[in-house]
Amino acid sequence: MDSDGAQIHISNGDDEQTQQNNQFMYGEDEETHGGGYDFDGGDNRRRDDITQHSEGHVDSSAGLRGTKSAFVAVAIYSFCDLLYNGTKTLALACQIYLDFSPDELELILRALMKLLKYENSHVLAYACSGISYLCDGKQKMVVEEQQLGTLIDRLIELINSESRVKTIAGLRALGSIVRWGSDSNIELIIERDILLSLECLLGEDDKYYVKNACWIISNITARNENHIKAVIDSGLIEPLVDVVESYDLLDVKREAARAISNAIYGLLYKEQMKTSGKRQS
Repeated sequence: MDSDGAQIHISNGDDEQTQQNNQFMYGEDEETHGGGYDFDGGDNRRRDDITQHSEGHVDSSAGLRGTKSAFVAVAIYSFCDLLYNGTKTLALACQIYLDFSPDELELILRALMKLLKYENSHVLAYACSGISYLCDGKQKMVVEEQQLGTLIDRLIELINSESRVKTIAGLRALGSIVRWGSDSNIELIIERDILLSLECLLGEDDKYYVKNACWIISNITARNENHIKAVIDSGLIEPLVDVVESYDLLDVKREAARAISNAIYGLLYKEQMKTSGKRQS
């Protein structure tokens, strides 16, 4: 129920994807299979390639330069592996231990914000998961206002990425912010042109793209009249109707229908309140 008493449907993405929030990090994306690492968009070698290199499978004619190359490859892999495991541990801590002190929370958020700067898909997925867990677990927006703009800009970059892992990770984190954020937080997100990105995702064939996009929109339309009008003005109602009419999966159709229902109910409720106020006066 919003601040004016309107009956709205707050969506928490309540399906197996949300129940097992780590699942999206191991989706059917070629970046998540085969042990590939992308260190700051650079070295893309697989684990076994680097291991072979470090075990002496180098061109003997390369001499010392080849040996140094092997050491550099091992160092890069070791750093990536350490960073990945550290981020994973931090995300699991956010999932399990919800009662952080203010100082602990500040340290965790600072670490997650730094980890979001990396381009490694695995690290980004767990960093976004940590943000999502913190918001869901506390049932409030834990990111401070001065950090929020930077965070939203980065999440939108991930959502617009060509990587499936990054897109879904960004959607889940942003969805938690929309769900628990204040009206001013939602306005900040809308100002970043996220609605345009969501419209593009509604036209995709990927279930997770469409469902998470609908989930975010449904929680935006569960807010005030200005947020609902922003969704309508962005032309999102028609693609939402298309999802309800043509999509095969019931949970996706339900999320799209919830977004439309919130918008209709919110506008009708506001109109009813205006009419009631005029009668009383």
